[in-house]
Amino acid sequence: MLQGRRVFLVGPAGAGKSCTGILLAQRLGQPFADSDQEIERRTGCSVREIFARDGEAAFRVLECQLIQELVAWEAIVLATGGGAVLALATRQLLQRCGRTVYLRAAATVLAQRTRGDSSRPLLMGDGHAARVRTLLQQREPCYRELAELTVDTDTRTPAGVVEQICTWLRREGTCVP
Repeated sequence: MLQGRRVFLVGPAGAGKSCTGILLAQRLGQPFADSDQEIERRTGCSVREIFARDGEAAFRVLECQLIQELVAWEAIVLATGGGAVLALATRQLLQRCGRTVYLRAAATVLAQRTRGDSSRPLLMGDGHAARVRTLLQQREPCYRELAELTVDTDTRTPAGVVEQICTWLRREGTCVP
């Protein structure tokens, strides 16, 4: 079951996609990629710099191109950027090419986890908690649309989230160690 060997983690900044993704990839014996980190590695610029220099629209084009490349891998655990789901083309790729898990957390928890993180350009400046709420309201319908599984991460450890995902994958017929 090739599709089950590709697991895509979606959700807002601070939901735990990267941390969970690393652990899940280790558990499954598969490569891990974080789309934001991979863009930074390939461009030599931070996401924040790309936003400042080229704007969000240009960043989303890079993001969609990268995700298109990564979903073609035979096996991968991919942590997508929080806004990756905004592009219809990206949502369609994720739906078609693998299993998608929405890591969900309350806006108050997300605001607490991301406060002071200067790597997230859309969350910078005054009104941090309000920005988190607004982005979550805008993006949550896309996360829900994509999700085959939704995992609340408010009070779960990354290891607990991984265990829930692996249990689900087993029930879906994917071979999980």
